[in-house]
Amino acid sequence: MGKKKPTMNEMKNVVTNLIMHVNTIDKHLQKMDTAVFNYIKFKGDEEGYIEYMTKITKEKSDEISGKSNKGNRRTKNEAKDTRNEVSKDDSGVK
Repeated sequence: MGKKKPTMNEMKNVVTNLIMHVNTIDKHLQKMDTAVFNYIKFKGDEEGYIEYMTKITKEKSDEISGKSNKGNRRTKNEAKDTRNEVSKDDSGVK
């Protein structure tokens, strides 16, 4: 016999449970974020951490968008030229 389709009520229950789980995960992530931030403040290196995270975030976004030089067959000089062009374009960015 074929598989029975779920009823609307069953679907509603599943979606409600998923929403509750996502909200729980969100609350846990917010608490972890607060704990990490407070630890960084405690250590007194907020600016260093922000610079580090900015650098890592930019590298990851470049990697995702295909701008990364990892695995790229261009020469080192071509890569340097590209980085210089990008840094000129981003000179107004924090």
